[in-house]
Amino acid sequence: MDARSPLSPRASAFSIASLVAAEAVERKARLGPRSSDQAKLRRLLGSPAGMHFSTVTRDMEEENPLNNRKRPRERRGKRQTGKKNEVMKNEVERKERDRTGKRKAEKPAGPAASCAAAAKAPVKKNAKVASVSVQLEMKALWDEFNQLGTEMIVTKAGRRMFPTFQVKLFGMDPMADYMLLMDFVPVDDKRYRYAFHSSSWLVAGKADPATPGRVHYHPDSPAKGAQWMKQIVSFDKLKLTNNLLDDNGHIILNSMHRYQPRFHVVYVDPRKDSEKYAEENFKTFVFEETRFTAVTAYQNHRITQLKIASNPFAKGFRDCDPEDWPRNHRPGALPLMSAFARSRNPVASPTQPNGAEKG
Repeated sequence: MDARSPLSPRASAFSIASLVAAEAVERKARLGPRSSDQAKLRRLLGSPAGMHFSTVTRDMEEENPLNNRKRPRERRGKRQTGKKNEVMKNEVERKERDRTGKRKAEKPAGPAASCAAAAKAPVKKNAKVASVSVQLEMKALWDEFNQLGTEMIVTKAGRRMFPTFQVKLFGMDPMADYMLLMDFVPVDDKRYRYAFHSSSWLVAGKADPATPGRVHYHPDSPAKGAQWMKQIVSFDKLKLTNNLLDDNGHIILNSMHRYQPRFHVVYVDPRKDSEKYAEENFKTFVFEETRFTAVTAYQNHRITQLKIASNPFAKGFRDCDPEDWPRNHRPGALPLMSAFARSRNPVASPTQPNGAEKG
């Protein structure tokens, strides 16, 4: 302190403190009231505690509805998560109820559920048809054709099948009435063409629109079981056509499509409410060796030769008797059944040696 100063040391110290305080007040007024808070905040964020503080602040800002536009989407996500949790919870509860047997009494509803139930529980057939069995006649000839790929001619006027579908029936009630019928179902949903260079059938595309589904009743239906069983049953009146407008009752098929014949035995139920038991009163038989391709003209020449050789009504197409044909000229070099070449009668059933039905 200068000796010449008129103030005492205490007075000088007081004056310096007051000046420093005044300067601080002036700087605070100049920078504003938030400058000191910002400095504190910067010091705080630089410390480990400040990092926690910044994280908490960010979370609080996200919760602030005025600060962040992502909140509604996140809330929707939370709501969806909540719904999923609720759905899972309900599913668990439902399974638990099923496990405890509280909902076993409920029946499935809807056609899909009924079809599934029918598939799981097959219908119990009536005793009148349950014991019925069928034997395919001329099976050896059908096998020969099947090896080559059977073809059946369809025409506008209608053409009969060859080989003719013939069966032998067993196990019927002799005094009960039965109806015998046939229908034809597509093997698949494809259309075919014949490749001559490889002598094979190839898929040509999707099947044509389905033809009207028809059923051919045996003309002797209905008849007693004893009558059906005493002789071979032949569907020689059945004709195939490709005429969609056919009004003669012929079976309508699409050319170049494959079909599977089905044979049905129907018990004529005398009860008044017999329609309730319709599914129980019939039995269906399928012989895979009888499936064929419908054609308007034979594609495989070996099929043509085999039909000429084995069809007793194709005698006019033969240049000589089939017995005189050289072995290597016979269709497909397959052993032909001489009975078909020599006789008009089909091969008899093993259970009935002389029971072949004459045409």
